[in-house]
This record gives sequence, structure tokens and C-alpha cells, in this order.
Amino acid sequence: MKITTEQLTAYFDSKGAKGACPICSTDNWSVTPVAGPDGEVQAGEIALEISTQMVRSHSWVPVLPVVCQNCGFVRMHHTFWIQKWLAEQTDGG
Repeated sequence: MKITTEQLTAYFDSKGAKGACPICSTDNWSVTPVAGPDGEVQAGEIALEISTQMVRSHSWVPVLPVVCQNCGFVRMHHTFWIQKWLAEQTDGG
């Protein structure tokens, strides 16, 4: 599911996800990667390695990185929760 910048802004607003950077105290965030010309944002992925003595595998967690434009601090938002909220808005939930 693609997430537009408008949907992402609405999600953050609904969750009260505004605030100062914990490192430099500014409030100037952007989504990385930058939205394309069609206004769509693609989620990045972080690889989490899961290993045991018997099996070694990889698990992927889809996230949207949000970057402080002053100091570069990166916060991550799991796209499952964004997509769940978007589905609830569509379903009237």
C-alpha cells in the first residue's frame, strides 16, 4: 500500500505526533525518502536479523524514516500502524 504525504500528515496529526527533536529541540521534520512527483511516499525497510543455533533467517520491518532537518536525528514509524489507521478511516472506523 502506498502512503501519500497528505495521508502521512493526517496520521501524524491524529496521533499528536508533533514535537521537538529529542536531540536539538527543533521542530522541523521531513520524510525520507522524499515524496516523488506524484506525491507518494515509499516505506523504507530495515532488516532485523533473527538467528538461533539451528536456523538463521532474516525478518523485515517496513518503516518510514522521519528526519530532523536541523541535526539529522532519524525516528522510525512502523508502516503497519499507519496502514491500519488509514484502513480504519476508509472503513469509517
